Amino acid sequence: YIFLHIDMEFFNNRFNGSSDWKNYSYSGTDPDISLQQQLMEEVFENLENADLIKNIQHISIGVSPGFYPLEYWEVGLSHLLSCMENVGLNISKLKNTLRL
Repeated sequence: YIFLHIDMEFFNNRFNGSSDWKNYSYSGTDPDISLQQQLMEEVFENLENADLIKNIQHISIGVSPGFYPLEYWEVGLSHLLSCMENVGLNISKLKNTLRL
């Protein structure tokens, strides 16, 4: 069985834990939402292509304002959940928890 944990900072890590993030250039860690959505789709396409979806028994999502920008939470999490539904994962508990 698979316990799938997703840290949203994989898709965008603008702050890299620093409140002084505007003074630093973290190349490639602050993609726009369309690229983030593309990455989310690729993650689940790869899991599906590897025939792993049926083995996923639990899903958790890590969201931290110190890493993943708050401005993307609603759109990013909604898209992530859509990607999960598209591959047949039961996400009813996640939806209730996130209240999106």
